[in-house]
Amino acid sequence: MATASPKLLLIVEDEARMTRMLKEALEGEGFSVKEAVSAENALMHAEQDHPDLILLDIMLPGLDGMGLLKRMRQSAWGKKIPVIILTNVSPDDGIMTGVVRDEPSYYIIKADSSMDDIVSKVKIALGMQPIQAG
Repeated sequence: MATASPKLLLIVEDEARMTRMLKEALEGEGFSVKEAVSAENALMHAEQDHPDLILLDIMLPGLDGMGLLKRMRQSAWGKKIPVIILTNVSPDDGIMTGVVRDEPSYYIIKADSSMDDIVSKVKIALGMQPIQAG
């Protein structure tokens, strides 16, 4: 009996420590993980590999996470990909205009979330565990 391939996640984060912690937690749950430190690098990985989910920081060097999200959403594949926004930028900040309202994915404040919380949101976004009330 063949086993299903692990879900591929793309972490777009320019903070090495955060990337390392995310990668370790997600690989520990059986996910395959790729990393990108810039929006341009992430776009290349996304177009080549079509990950199952993207964890996206907003504050990136060069093109920011919002610019990346807008570019990705222009392709047929990119319109469907779940994105979890990981940032310390308030949802009320001007750079975040439209994100919470227009995106079907999750918005997570890094400083307020544990790795377990993030892993749980990834599983929910991928339909791997039910949404819990409360």
